[in-house]
Amino acid sequence: MLRLVSDLSGNITRTQCIAVYRGAKTKDVRDRGWDSLPYFGCGSHLDQNTVERLVNFLLIDQMLAEFAVANKSGFHTDYLKVRHVSSCLCPQTNINI
Repeated sequence: MLRLVSDLSGNITRTQCIAVYRGAKTKDVRDRGWDSLPYFGCGSHLDQNTVERLVNFLLIDQMLAEFAVANKSGFHTDYLKVRHVSSCLCPQTNINI
């Protein structure tokens, strides 16, 4: 999950991240090319609630952070970004978090 967020160029919301991780083939995911990412569908064996809880855990444990961006109308959208993660949690091996 952390590599998915860090490998993306541009912004991704929590909902979009969950969709990509679970392998949703929505128009938004396809149009952005996220369905061709190496981590697309890594969480397809998990249900929606489990992945939402995983994202919440990563936010609470401060491995992920959300930041707000205002649009021209003044409305804000929250996007995910990876905070500094210890190398012991995310080594260079092929471990998916």
